Amino acid sequence: MSKQFKYQHFNQDNTIPEEQCQIKKLSIQEALEQVGSQHTYQKRFFLFSGFVSLFGATCILSPIFTYEKPSFHCPLEIKSDECENWVCQQPEPSQYFSSQPKSFIMQFNPPLLCDRQYIADLLIAINYAGSALGFIASLYIADNIGRKFATVLFWILAGVGALVSSIFSDDIVLSVFGFALSQFGANSTINIIFCMINDHSLGKFRQYTMAAISPFYGLGGSLLVLFKFISEDYKVMMLFIGIPILISCLYLQKIQDPPLFLYEKDKLKTVEVLNYIAQINKRDTITKEQLQDKQIEVNKNRIYGIRDLFVFPSLRLNSIFSGLILFFIQISYYGSNLTLSQFGFDIKSNALATSIADTIGYIAIIPFVPYFKRKYSCIISGLIFSCIMISFNFIQIPQDCSDVCYEKTMQAILVALARFFLSFEWGIAFIYFTEMFPITVRTVGLGFASFVGEFGSILCSYFISSLIKYGVNPLFGIGIISLFSLLLYYPIDETFSKPIQNEIKELVEVELQKKKQII
Repeated sequence: MSKQFKYQHFNQDNTIPEEQCQIKKLSIQEALEQVGSQHTYQKRFFLFSGFVSLFGATCILSPIFTYEKPSFHCPLEIKSDECENWVCQQPEPSQYFSSQPKSFIMQFNPPLLCDRQYIADLLIAINYAGSALGFIASLYIADNIGRKFATVLFWILAGVGALVSSIFSDDIVLSVFGFALSQFGANSTINIIFCMINDHSLGKFRQYTMAAISPFYGLGGSLLVLFKFISEDYKVMMLFIGIPILISCLYLQKIQDPPLFLYEKDKLKTVEVLNYIAQINKRDTITKEQLQDKQIEVNKNRIYGIRDLFVFPSLRLNSIFSGLILFFIQISYYGSNLTLSQFGFDIKSNALATSIADTIGYIAIIPFVPYFKRKYSCIISGLIFSCIMISFNFIQIPQDCSDVCYEKTMQAILVALARFFLSFEWGIAFIYFTEMFPITVRTVGLGFASFVGEFGSILCSYFISSLIKYGVNPLFGIGIISLFSLLLYYPIDETFSKPIQNEIKELVEVELQKKKQII
């Protein structure tokens, strides 16, 4: 990058003397390139974002262990996928428990199983409803008040929620409120930092760092398993989650709203943030005069919201179908999490295997993200996942199987392989949907899609319970709905190799029309 501005002199009010006014105006992308778009500031923020994704994942995935069911043992003539249903029909179901996890649902007498399963399903739904409400709140706050403010607010709430669920474990209302609050904060913060990474870096570095955030989410599952090995008690696990989150909030004072986002709202503030980044990156600063004005000026006081996603045709289909895709992905992902104690090996081994597979799936995206078309990458990986899950209808674990047998090993391998492809699809889809929306409504768009998707998390427990009740292998059912969901990719726009949109297409066209009329 040229050092053409390094030796310029400025007046006391930070403006350029009249004799030096003949300088080249910089676009916001050129200005970001000058102060550094892939340097120390961006790398530090990437590491912090990785931490958010890591511990955010432990919040989001915690129901694996907080709502852990016992394993069941049944007579030899009972099929493995009918075992739980058979146990629940017995006068004393607890006689057929082969494990007694120290989970939230098992601390009640009787546990929230069988004829009380509907209570557990309701509590899981409330838990994930926290995420849905968080997306609605965050999409307005982040795009209208500021992404830094939203990050601070929701990350603090994630940590507080985790602590509340542990400290007040004897109070069912406060415990469930704490679980929901941690989801409310964690999922929203991950969404916001994903948008921020997209808006303060450029080129392949932007694509690589967006893809590289997801493996931290996969590692969050492995970290959760580590917490489980340290202590079987879910209350201790929630402390392990909440305390590091609150400590990490100290770093939040060092992050700034991304320049590409600020440029659409406040030029002076944009220059201040660019110069802050330049200072961290040890690069040349810029002045207000050097940063060119926007060619099209949309009302900077405009409030962006969900209504915009449906009013403007350029956003409508993308908003609807991205939300529905995430709905089915999250039924598949979180639904399979709720079955981890019912197939393959024990729940800790299964959870570790799937989290490793998730991480590898996310990592596999990184080298290819600048080169792969988003839509077809999602469809192909989703198709492979669906076929693997459907194959579970043909693999039954015999009741005379010991701790290790061929069928259990095969199930564990296939689930890990399936999760690899599901994570690959989800990781690409998240990048895809982030690129799909203009900068001014990026958090609104991604937040709305995530909000719709969160209903998949809310309903997954009911979905799995219904399949078990009617004797259908839940993994087979997940495979069928996943296969159907692939049709939803076809109506939405491809984003690969297309320039990032700053503003809603129709608003730009209106302003251009006004300019023509003035001329």
